[in-house]
Amino acid sequence: MTSRERDVDWTALAARLRAVESAGDEKARQALELVLGEPAIHDMVDDYVGSGRGNQLVRSVLQLLRPGSAAQRCHQIYASDAPIDDRRKAIELMRVVADLRVRPWIPQYLADPDREIRAWAIGIVDQLAAAKLIDRDDELLVRAAAHDDPYVCEWAGMIRAALDGDWEAASTRIPDNVVTDPDGVP
Repeated sequence: MTSRERDVDWTALAARLRAVESAGDEKARQALELVLGEPAIHDMVDDYVGSGRGNQLVRSVLQLLRPGSAAQRCHQIYASDAPIDDRRKAIELMRVVADLRVRPWIPQYLADPDREIRAWAIGIVDQLAAAKLIDRDDELLVRAAAHDDPYVCEWAGMIRAALDGDWEAASTRIPDNVVTDPDGVP
């Protein structure tokens, strides 16, 4: 596709994103999401979750862009009647595209009956904490630290210790792999 086939009005896009005078990484990500379009982002998520074609590249691109439409698509797949493996992959992918927009969905993931989904959900919380989007006293972490699932509870403790700057305690609290059954069933 040549630039003439798909003209981008960067002036209008900058005005739309309120990035006329200054932009930065977040505005650049938003611009790329708009230029690519929501259908293309949804297709990328579907390719990652479904077929696995080039899935590590797709995952890396989505992680770099962190488009809100990818998080929305991940949530749609989770909330659908898709096979459990697709739902798990959607939440795993959510972990790398998440920002505070996904916060309202996390309690639902942590309450899911599937242990692997709960494990990926606490991974989303970990990513939000690492990005300094939540602190140690955030309700998500407080609830996760009191969770019935020992994996979620231990991981929440590790996150809180890391947020306190206690790296020694955080590293000794890293939970074992969520998959404990010899047949690979969590």
